[in-house]
Amino acid sequence: MKLTFTLIILCFSLELMAQKAGTLDSSFGVDGKVLTAFNNQSSVVIYHAITQPDGKIITVGDFTSDDTTLASGFLAIRYTANGLLDSTFGQDGKAVIVFDDQDDARALGAAIQSDGKIILDGVGNKGLFSVKYSGLIARLNTNGTLDLSFGEHGIIETRFSKSREGYTTVALQTDGKIVAAGYTNNNTGLISCFSENGILDSTFGKNGYIITQQYIHLNDCKIQTDGKIVLCGDYQPVYYPEYCMQRYLSNGSLDIEFGNQGTVSLQPNPAGNQFNALSFQSDGKIVATGVDGIYSPNRVSYFGTARFDIQGRLDSTFGTNGIVITAFGDSLSFANSVLISKEDEIFLGGEKALDSAGDYALIKLTKDGKTDSLFGQDGKVTTDFGYVDGITSLMFQQNGKIVAAGETMLPPVYYGSLARYNNDGETKKQIIIQKIKHYIQTHNAQATTLNNVFVYPNPAQSILHIQGLSSNAKLTVVDLSGSITLSSELRAMSGVYNLNIASLHAGNYLLKIETNGEVVTKQFVKE
Repeated sequence: MKLTFTLIILCFSLELMAQKAGTLDSSFGVDGKVLTAFNNQSSVVIYHAITQPDGKIITVGDFTSDDTTLASGFLAIRYTANGLLDSTFGQDGKAVIVFDDQDDARALGAAIQSDGKIILDGVGNKGLFSVKYSGLIARLNTNGTLDLSFGEHGIIETRFSKSREGYTTVALQTDGKIVAAGYTNNNTGLISCFSENGILDSTFGKNGYIITQQYIHLNDCKIQTDGKIVLCGDYQPVYYPEYCMQRYLSNGSLDIEFGNQGTVSLQPNPAGNQFNALSFQSDGKIVATGVDGIYSPNRVSYFGTARFDIQGRLDSTFGTNGIVITAFGDSLSFANSVLISKEDEIFLGGEKALDSAGDYALIKLTKDGKTDSLFGQDGKVTTDFGYVDGITSLMFQQNGKIVAAGETMLPPVYYGSLARYNNDGETKKQIIIQKIKHYIQTHNAQATTLNNVFVYPNPAQSILHIQGLSSNAKLTVVDLSGSITLSSELRAMSGVYNLNIASLHAGNYLLKIETNGEVVTKQFVKE
């Protein structure tokens, strides 16, 4: 009876804690969603998002304003971990950068330096008939103000290619150097490297930058632990683009040991393919995702995801010959972001579009490339904010929950949008419950001496009272993963023993009591 009662309490507690994986977290924003406008009838477009070590969320993009003195520019918005605008950042949570010599500018990438300062990169343009495009990089202080010690008064502007160019992504090397990558109007990729303070690194590539071979466009950049630079995008020598990746050494030289002399290109769909994002698994394998069937004649495209070994070869143990194609019915769908957990579970974020409307689209794959049936509906989740919605970035928070950032259009205005999803799957909950059953069934008595022991209060805050101990006893407190958190040896005693549990984190625990060869286990909750 006592065993059954204890299991009911534990299962009930776990049921409260473990919400269905893939559902919106109602404790975030309004029913799991956040919408942010710039002001009045002005629009916000979000292209990328990152999280700070303290859990705060930063989204970056651009704004267009009906205020002629503040018409357009880079925009960074910072939120608390719970989705509230952070009033300590910029003006009411929003920081803007207006470039004096640009008619329009948008931030497409972001990274956080070790000192907490925020790097933004993107593209600007000027002119009406003969438009000039420039690559732009800026740095913000932790409070959202422009860092005037960086570059030239906080800003770097580049025209290495002497034609249209812009940055789409930025990453930080282990020594703090800044790698910004993007494109030029000559159908080539652009990669440049700067010191931590914005000085062009002349030891990288050709005087600090690289113009790739023709027909390569770069969308994402990540740095391996060995300092090598991996980029993904597309290669388009003829009409239809192909999946493409390149890898460079930290000095800007192509890594000829990767793929075919430093480059990987694939075209599994004759209607075109493109990688938009990449990430690394714990074993160093590379997962890249994007769109399969860009120019499909029947207007149906898919999430296309591939996994490569560290040398750039397709991993045949993943999906079908290294590639996974995932559909959202008869719709245009594409992935913009990939997120990989410590357990190598893969999350893909993008958009599902049908009849000119769109939704957030989220997919979870197991590490072998199968959709995880315990997440959402058969591994897929869609979220509707308004008329047109799409995920541009995915992030983990410290509690394991998933934050998606993107854009939403509620005509005629675009909003920045966020959603947070539960990631406490039924599988993990069942594993924990089975551990508890095994633990209690193994350790709970045939006890006679300990039958009259009980603990109170329950829940407890700092002191747990144990009544009924009458002889030498060993007390062990374990959490629900089985890890020992407290242990005490008691001399002969009677009455009530006060166990100090103030150092424990809030949650469910098991108290194991051993005396005279007998063992009993009690459950308690630390508030």
